[in-house]
Amino acid sequence: MQLSDTSCFLHPGDWLYSAEAMTLKTVLGSCVAVIIWHGKTQSGGMCHFVLPEVPTGSMQHRPAGYYGDSAVKLLITETKKLNAHPGEFRVGVYGAICRSGDESGALSRNIGKRNVEMAKKLLAQNGFVIAEKIVSEPVGYLSVSLNLRDGHVDVKSGPLTDSNQNENYTPIGDIGVKSCRPFAS
Repeated sequence: MQLSDTSCFLHPGDWLYSAEAMTLKTVLGSCVAVIIWHGKTQSGGMCHFVLPEVPTGSMQHRPAGYYGDSAVKLLITETKKLNAHPGEFRVGVYGAICRSGDESGALSRNIGKRNVEMAKKLLAQNGFVIAEKIVSEPVGYLSVSLNLRDGHVDVKSGPLTDSNQNENYTPIGDIGVKSCRPFAS
């Protein structure tokens, strides 16, 4: 079975780490994606988190991948199974674009900034060095993909419009992306 052309789209709160030949894709607003790739094993992963941490006193039951403090830890836990030094991984942080909030976008920018800071903090605490960070402020989206065969990361950005803003965060112009549900935490 050849999986070289397989794609997996990650929705908010999803995460996946794999050694299968596939491309992981997501679309971000104020959310953040963290990618980790290990060249020797051609394995890697991505998480797409919405908030930096579980809000104090929250009774909401969301998947662990919804929050940065747990989503990044889930990826790091998978990397430790390889018994590889954190310096052997290429790491990227993407997103934090203003997506919604008050008219000035201040609410969303604040969430986006806090998301990025959470990712940077957890990665640094675990010895990972961020090789690429693409964080943007204008209203719009970032489309991010990671090819697990070669570690290539493709990032595209564009403005949000009424026609491309939807609840499912469908990638714009990405035809044939297979939806998948990453393993549960």
